Amino acid sequence: MSMNNLSCHVFRYSDRRVVFLTLLAILFISACQRAQLAVENRQPLIADTATNTNAPPDTVVSSPVQSNELWRGNVSNSEFIWTETDLIIVSKSGNKTGIFASEAQRRFNEMQFASNEACTVRISYTLLSVAAGILSFRESLVGFCEGSTSVEKSESTYARQIRLDGPDGEGEIELQSPADLRSFFAESDIVRGIIQNSEFRSTLKANGISERPLTIAGLMKLQNRLDANGIADSGQRITEESWKAFSFESLNNDYIGVRLELRSSAGASNNHSIVISLPVPTNLQSSLKNAHNQSEGVLYDDLHRLVGERTTIIELKTHN
Repeated sequence: MSMNNLSCHVFRYSDRRVVFLTLLAILFISACQRAQLAVENRQPLIADTATNTNAPPDTVVSSPVQSNELWRGNVSNSEFIWTETDLIIVSKSGNKTGIFASEAQRRFNEMQFASNEACTVRISYTLLSVAAGILSFRESLVGFCEGSTSVEKSESTYARQIRLDGPDGEGEIELQSPADLRSFFAESDIVRGIIQNSEFRSTLKANGISERPLTIAGLMKLQNRLDANGIADSGQRITEESWKAFSFESLNNDYIGVRLELRSSAGASNNHSIVISLPVPTNLQSSLKNAHNQSEGVLYDDLHRLVGERTTIIELKTHN
């Protein structure tokens, strides 16, 4: 029975208990009134709670990252911020270095243009991994000039060692010479990893090749046999540049997946790569584990899940 419909009855008696019952009825009526007042006092509280649904979102959830920010992480004492406009490294002292912007300007300056040409160069950069003091990224370039039908295109992966000067990473930040996969892993492990790759193994089987080389020189000879069979552009060719075109993909116990870029016989990138599994050397165990945990750096698989196909795009133009 609701409080609003509650009625209180007082019975009259002719005997000597009438006074007692009257007092009891008065107490009961008083209790009813107090209960009704409590219900009325609670209604504004319910209304107040409903109005809280219009509170600003930032009072409920944390603020989102900037719309153009793709990834942010730490390496040593420096912060890496990858956005749709650049990859910025900020040292402990606050010194900022724009890595992709510098690379794009360098590539643009290397290109040859006629003095009166109005040309545009559009370069996209994709961060692949940051681990073991190595920054790996893919560069895709498209260049064209007004009044010309020719279009210059190129795509390459680069693995560059990172230099963070100073005891606390407070000095100048720059990319050093290309990192060479052969400087970090044993030759026999690299060759074994390539031979065990399913794509490469299938190519050998399809061409009736059963031998398994143990050295890189032996691997190159094997590829020459594939060239002789007319499949040099099949996407299975490893060149000298491939050793400097790699990224760290994923860590599985004591093995690291390394994504290695393949090239055509002409030397141009064909945007194809294979993943080889290599045992982690003792001196890289800590740094690769930190990248796997994203406490220092990041691996390819984690970046790809986070970013998808988003990239940094930089456009440069000549002044005509």
